[in-house]
Amino acid sequence: MIDLLPIVALNLVLFLSYFLIVRLCFYKTNWIVDKLKLDKGFKTENIELNFESSKIISIAIIVIGGLLFIDNIPVLFREIMIFSQDKNLFKDYPKSGWIIFSFSKVIIGYLLMTNSFRIAKLIEKQK
Repeated sequence: MIDLLPIVALNLVLFLSYFLIVRLCFYKTNWIVDKLKLDKGFKTENIELNFESSKIISIAIIVIGGLLFIDNIPVLFREIMIFSQDKNLFKDYPKSGWIIFSFSKVIIGYLLMTNSFRIAKLIEKQK
């Protein structure tokens, strides 16, 4: 019982300090900026970005396709390895649908990455 009291007190102090830090960072940001003088001594320069909307859409499509591709490559390889290590290859494999699903997601991701400009032009035409 005596050993438990310092642990509980330390946990309570840590919890309160974390709570105060989070509250300070979320709700008192102006106070932090004023105390640290983070808004002083900077020149205000405007950065103008003049991009065509089709380029922004194509970059977004490349990112989405890349995430789809990268996310499903390991899943596909894992399913293929499990399939190849199974000793009963001639029987109906119950997870064959997942192999096809992962393979199709990899192909879709690859096609999105390689044909992003065509898809962006198609989206622009529909606008």
